[in-house]
Amino acid sequence: KGTALARTYYKKYHDPASRRPYWHNTRTGTVSWDKPKLFGNNNNNNNGTDDCADVSFVPPKGRDYVVYCSVCRDSSRAAVVNCPESHDSFCRDCFLLLTTTGTYDVANRRNATTAPLTIPICGVCRYQHATRSCLTCTARDMTNRYFCDVCFANNHERDNDAAAGDNEDEKTAHITQWLVVPCVQCESHAARWRCHDCHNDVYCTPCFERWHRHGTRRYHCGGGVVAL
Repeated sequence: KGTALARTYYKKYHDPASRRPYWHNTRTGTVSWDKPKLFGNNNNNNNGTDDCADVSFVPPKGRDYVVYCSVCRDSSRAAVVNCPESHDSFCRDCFLLLTTTGTYDVANRRNATTAPLTIPICGVCRYQHATRSCLTCTARDMTNRYFCDVCFANNHERDNDAAAGDNEDEKTAHITQWLVVPCVQCESHAARWRCHDCHNDVYCTPCFERWHRHGTRRYHCGGGVVAL
């Protein structure tokens, strides 16, 4: 019973630098490299499951996908809405302040092109912004299933296989939908950079670095961050 309760407020992460797991207590905000005693000493519990229901894989430094507030620029506050006109993003507190003071007039922006857009958070790690949704999982679970690039690669296929079990008919290709613009090179990660000399093509960080490492591409102009 204690282990089941602990799973509701502990989240397990894998650090890419040290390749070690660490645990985050969402109630107290504390982070520990040591496995909580509530989960015991073994890597697995008696029922064969891991100590935490969801294991989140932390992206390498500089390659995470988190859009921060354009106003307060607080690195601890992720943006929750984006303005299509200015391309600015706002955290919840700043957006509320701007709307209540009249600086950002929502009433005059309620049309198809200028209404503020909600920025969804990944439903697995709840840390990065979501880059795609799975329509198949959404229909099956009757709730929106959003994923960041990291959790989609590490959790989506594993969770689908677990849900299907031994039923091979259930292990079909899932239909996914991009929420952001994907990289033109790999087409599997969200674009973060734009190159003006590559016909305004957009790239994820690894592809941008690799594509502009040699030759005349090293001198290309641009490289602005693509937020959403």
